[in-house]
Amino acid sequence: MNATIPALQPPTGTRSNFENPQSRAYLTVIPCAAIVGLMIIFVFTRMYTKVYVLKSVGWDDYTCIFAAVPLFLHNTHSRKLMPRVYELGYGVHQWDITYDHLISLLSKVRSFTPGPEDHD
Repeated sequence: MNATIPALQPPTGTRSNFENPQSRAYLTVIPCAAIVGLMIIFVFTRMYTKVYVLKSVGWDDYTCIFAAVPLFLHNTHSRKLMPRVYELGYGVHQWDITYDHLISLLSKVRSFTPGPEDHD
């Protein structure tokens, strides 16, 4: 097996770290939370203005809500999944995971995507 071969050759002067690799995955939490927070403020302000000030709600407002609700739900659901995603190697340099680990991850992704043999 390829338990000691990195999935990608590290840059010159860098060594692979399979035991405790540095991860920057935590850096995704703040931007995601900020963007969803801004979205909530903007959608709420828009709907307040349309309903109470202009007293005119149109199809575009319903479309805005239709887009905002799934995004909010996806983001809150992703918070529950993030610890598992971090364990799988999200945010880790590719040279800090083994080739076997990469193949294992890709096989999990492959199970969710159709391939040529799935199109008969």
